[in-house]
Amino acid sequence: MKTKLIRILLLAIAGTWFATTSTMAAITATNDNFSSDTTGSWLDVGSTATVIAYDSLSEGDYDDGDPATKLAYTVGMVLTGDGVKDDGGLRLNSQNTIPGDEAIGLAIDGTMDEGEVITFTGSVYNDNTSFAPYKAQLWNLTDGTLLADSGSISVSASNDVAYVPKGFSVSYTVQANDVGDVLQVRFRENGNATARDVYVDNFEVSSSPPLVPMLYAYEGFDTASANGTQVKSLSPTGNGFSTFTNTYYLMKIFDGLSYEDSNENALDVTGKSCGMTNLLGGTQNLQLLLDNAISSTDTGVVYMSFLQQIDSANEWGMAAGLYNTIGAAGSSAGTAVAAWRSTPSNFGIFGNDGIDERLGPGSAPASNLLMFVVAKLDLDTGTMTAWINPTNLANVVVSATWTMSEATASGSFIDMNLFTLSRKNGSTKIDEIRIGNTLAVVVPHSQALYGYDAWIARYDLSGSPDADPGTDYDGDMLSNLDEYGLGGNPTNSADKGYSPTTAIEESGGTNWFIYVYPKRHDAVADGLAYYLELTDDLISGSWVTTGYEELGTGIDGFDTGFDSVTNRVSTEDDAKQFIQLQIDAL
Repeated sequence: MKTKLIRILLLAIAGTWFATTSTMAAITATNDNFSSDTTGSWLDVGSTATVIAYDSLSEGDYDDGDPATKLAYTVGMVLTGDGVKDDGGLRLNSQNTIPGDEAIGLAIDGTMDEGEVITFTGSVYNDNTSFAPYKAQLWNLTDGTLLADSGSISVSASNDVAYVPKGFSVSYTVQANDVGDVLQVRFRENGNATARDVYVDNFEVSSSPPLVPMLYAYEGFDTASANGTQVKSLSPTGNGFSTFTNTYYLMKIFDGLSYEDSNENALDVTGKSCGMTNLLGGTQNLQLLLDNAISSTDTGVVYMSFLQQIDSANEWGMAAGLYNTIGAAGSSAGTAVAAWRSTPSNFGIFGNDGIDERLGPGSAPASNLLMFVVAKLDLDTGTMTAWINPTNLANVVVSATWTMSEATASGSFIDMNLFTLSRKNGSTKIDEIRIGNTLAVVVPHSQALYGYDAWIARYDLSGSPDADPGTDYDGDMLSNLDEYGLGGNPTNSADKGYSPTTAIEESGGTNWFIYVYPKRHDAVADGLAYYLELTDDLISGSWVTTGYEELGTGIDGFDTGFDSVTNRVSTEDDAKQFIQLQIDAL
């Protein structure tokens, strides 16, 4: 059973950060060098039966990966192999030609705690005459879901001149939905041939205490109110881009972008978005200065995310991400360090010193393409990994539609001083730029809201009695539900939404009173019912839903999303008639 954590919210000067407390225990550090003749608690967890066996080595021998030719180790001897002696190995014996269906696993004691950083490392060797491909993985055993994967790693054959045992490393930061669950480590064969065994010589599963999640920088454009240029550094309260010397355009403010996954989770978003239109040619770029630059001497991991919508992309037309320098007007966007760009055919990651992997969505053309880009920058190894358009915001790493990774040639990044959005052709918008130290802090999400719930949340009334549909929060004689149905603002008595219109019209010798009211286009999906009530006496009369005729509906007759419903009432049947519009929740 999962337990919710107790969270303490703290506000730091440089950004928003969280301290968490938990009653759950972290995982138990586990390691083994297989120095005894046992397979321990490793189990067959694949779809096809897998042989698990111990590969014995005589005491004092050097593990060179070939049990048939084990050598007595002496100090100074130069040998291939992993350098571990006095032990054996654990063998995963592949039985068939179906890649990925055979695996062994080990459940780790303890349970996972939110923010805990888990690392699975070790080395494997190959006693075959052909290469052996495998994967090292971390699984949530309780839910049966993959958390992290090393990708396919091939260990050279023992008779290969390039033969060396391979090290592996897989890490994962525990998410809220993993709290209290059991961790399992796995080795999975990944080849399509029999007798392609993998020998695990040693492994270690360790964890470090949860990082204090810290949002280094955020820009949601919620305080940007007008078109034009705005000089502003990127900070938790930032509100715009700086154009510097590029004077070919004005920054445009648009409605905000949003993103939902297939589980009806929505990325937390606020305010407006920013972008550039295709009115003028040439390179155009917008920059947000980082309040605190990411230095080439920094260590650890930095995460970045942003929403980007592309109306068209071609000829290397779009780029967004972390840069080192500011570009000149009409020529370049500056020096990219870790960014996301379009090429004539598709999107991919790129940066200084060799990062260039183009495996993302197609960009020819990319009309109204919405992308949620999440990137990890390992400052210690100079590696950039990007996950694009995840189908599960709670597990971005394994649910991304596109995943790509690339290392710099030098294994290190240069300073990152600013976030840049650049374009040559087409129009683009950017929103919800986040930079932080954990994946969770740059991918905040919650259950997606729809209809009335989403509308009332826009006005910060959710969760209070003031959010009740029958409440008249702003005292304008209209309930919250009425204002929702008419497109009003429940917090502003001057904004009651669209008002019905009336007219007198003669048709077929009869005079008619025409009554046209606004109706949400998605009223049925929202569970709303619109109807008229009539009476001939406001004091003692009763209201009835008969006596009028509905003539038809005009799509978007009032405004986008609000149709016009036309009705008529004969003026010749009664001396007087009173009409009122009713909006009910079904």
